[in-house]
Amino acid sequence: ETYYEIMVDEYQDNNDIQEMFLNAFAKDNLSLVGDVKQSIYNFRNSNPSNFLNRFNSYSKDKNSKDFLISLDKNFRSHTNVIDDINMIFDDLINLDFGGIDYKKDHHLEAKNSSIINLEEKPTSYYLYEKEKNVNSIEFEARIICEDIIKRINSKEKIGPSCKEIAFDDFALLCDRGTRFDIVAKVFEEYHIPIKIETDANNKF
Repeated sequence: ETYYEIMVDEYQDNNDIQEMFLNAFAKDNLSLVGDVKQSIYNFRNSNPSNFLNRFNSYSKDKNSKDFLISLDKNFRSHTNVIDDINMIFDDLINLDFGGIDYKKDHHLEAKNSSIINLEEKPTSYYLYEKEKNVNSIEFEARIICEDIIKRINSKEKIGPSCKEIAFDDFALLCDRGTRFDIVAKVFEEYHIPIKIETDANNKF
C-alpha cells in the first residue's frame, strides 16, 4: 500500500469543494497550515468554518490522532508591537465577530530577546466620525497633522537623551501609493515638511 502525505497551506482559504476532496483522501496523513484571521477576503469562495471546525476539534495533546500546534511565538517583532496588536484584537476579534476567541487562543508572544529595548511610550488610538461626503484619507491626514503640530508646539521630549521632538522624528506608513498625493497636499497646507519614499511603480 502506497503512503502519501497531504499538506495544505493557507487552509483558511479552502472552499467546500476542496474540503470534500480532502475528506475523501485524508486518513492520518493530513497536515494543515493556516490562520483563520486572514480569511477575510473570501478567496475562491472560501468557507472559514471548515478551518474553525478542525481548529476547535483538534487536541493540543500531541499524542492525539488529530492534534493542534499553535504558532503563537513571534521572533520578528518587538514586544511593544506585539503588545499593541494583542491589545487591539483582544477586544476586536471574538466569537461573535471573527468566530474565534483571540484573547484565549490567538495571543501572540514576542520571543526575540536579541531585539534592543525601546523606550516605553504609550500608543494612542484615534476614533472618529466623519460626514459621508468627506474624503477619509484627507480627514485622517488632518488628524495626523494636528497631532504633529501639537507635539511640536509643546516641545515634547523624546528618546534617551530627552531631545526636543522635530518634524523628522515622525514617520507615516500608508497601505497604498494612491494615498500619497492626498497626504502630501494636506501636509503642505499645515506647512509640515514631508519626504515621500515608495517603489518604482508609483509616481512619488
